[in-house]
Amino acid sequence: MIGGCDVTITSSIGIEEIVHHAAEAILSRWPEGVIEAADGKLLQLPELFGINEVFVYRDPASQRSWTANGWTPANCMSMIHLLAGTDGTITCVVEEKSELGLVLEAIRTRIQQG
Repeated sequence: MIGGCDVTITSSIGIEEIVHHAAEAILSRWPEGVIEAADGKLLQLPELFGINEVFVYRDPASQRSWTANGWTPANCMSMIHLLAGTDGTITCVVEEKSELGLVLEAIRTRIQQG
């Protein structure tokens, strides 16, 4: 189960690219990050063009913990769920905006620069 709050960011980047750019920004803050498609397939950054929903985990251990246990107090801050909107927005589902503020700011900066 994913809890937390939705942070929606508007961009002029097309829907085909927005998840790629947002994930790239997350990986700039989480260099050991793991990207997982909604169907559970692990992806690399170049594969994200045209994808509209992914989960980005802080590192492989976080991805394994989420897969095995779902939401727990120990891992709730180690994943961001990205959903591209058809209206030029991306929604970032996070547990706590203030705790993941630097990551969210990196996303905002990256997708607004294009």
